[in-house]
Amino acid sequence: MKHFISLLSSILILFFACSCNGKDDPIPVSVKKDIILSETKLLFEKQDESVKTVTVSTEEQFNLDKQPEWLMLEVDQSQKTIEISVKPNYSRQPREVLLKVFDENSESYLHISQSGEAEEEEPFIFKYFPVSEYISCETSVEGANTLYHFKTKKFFINQNIKDEIYLGNILNYKFSDFPKLQTFEDYIFNDVTVIADIIIDGKMYVEEWETPSKSQLDELAQIIIKDAPKESKTYYVGEPILFRSYKYLHFLSMANLGFGIDEVMQENLYPDKNMDKDIGLIYSYSQSLFSILIDPSFLQPREETDFILQNNLSYINNITYGKTAFLIVESDGSKQSVDSIIKKVKLKENLSGEEKLFINSMDICYLYFSSDGTLQKDKSEDNINKIVNFYQVENNNIIPLNYSVLDYITNGSKYIEYAFSL
Repeated sequence: MKHFISLLSSILILFFACSCNGKDDPIPVSVKKDIILSETKLLFEKQDESVKTVTVSTEEQFNLDKQPEWLMLEVDQSQKTIEISVKPNYSRQPREVLLKVFDENSESYLHISQSGEAEEEEPFIFKYFPVSEYISCETSVEGANTLYHFKTKKFFINQNIKDEIYLGNILNYKFSDFPKLQTFEDYIFNDVTVIADIIIDGKMYVEEWETPSKSQLDELAQIIIKDAPKESKTYYVGEPILFRSYKYLHFLSMANLGFGIDEVMQENLYPDKNMDKDIGLIYSYSQSLFSILIDPSFLQPREETDFILQNNLSYINNITYGKTAFLIVESDGSKQSVDSIIKKVKLKENLSGEEKLFINSMDICYLYFSSDGTLQKDKSEDNINKIVNFYQVENNNIIPLNYSVLDYITNGSKYIEYAFSL
């Protein structure tokens, strides 16, 4: 028995020795390798034209997850690379995506981000429209409201007061119930002489009337407008004014024009509605073509000095005629990006598909004046067409733009004063 056990042990030892020294290869074991990216984070600027390349380390064909439309990718499977670029970001908000890169065995992620515009401050302060000639703006507190006080040499002739604006009309140079005018009638006048400050083909425009007359003034103005050369003249375009609320838009238009252009854009914008877009820009221009003035000798002196002083009596001595219009642009883009696109349309430069989409995403309102001085809204659906029409100054109507006044007693220049609260 012992001999048998010893023999069996020897056979087993010999078997294991032969197995260890045999020529058979070991069975291979499959090892999964992770997919590796040369970069895991990429940052692009808001209008970045660079192309960034990421190398993918994998022995297999790789795939990409679905990506947003602003991200542009070029894949080269033979070189195992991804070329990455982005479309311009016209929004003030940054954007980002986590791009999944994967093969059959593993996956990896690439973080791609693009900056937006920095937040811009909007101080609630007075800013001039090109048609304005304001001298001062001061504030005071009236209960819970802020009262804004203005003085100007020339005041805009808006649609609410245009019927009362004519040479020689007597009025209070301080608005007591802004934006309504306080005028005075039953005054006796000498003969009236008016003259225009323009000569066309050697022709001067001088007329004499028995009394100050709006109808005669309008007739004279139309004669001059008809005779005036039709070629385009220089006009002043102001820098676009930024606003972030309809309240600020209302404030600026009341201060510059004496009425709210927001009321023409859409009923009850202020104070009932908030802006849907991030920012708004006010574009405007002014073109002064001629003025008509009155000779102060038309006034007959009055002895009621106390009444004259108490009611701040003055008379309209100068009315300027010309053109103005407004383009109100609301957008989720930055002021710089919006202004850049508007200028490209103005200069008739070619727009990329992305830029056209950006313009179509804006809310644009083009406001112009009819021949009778009433502000109108362009009802076109085409945003580019609205911008083009705004800059075609030669097609706009010539209207009474603004007026100035002289003191009833001294014939000296007076500031027109007004105030309102919000």
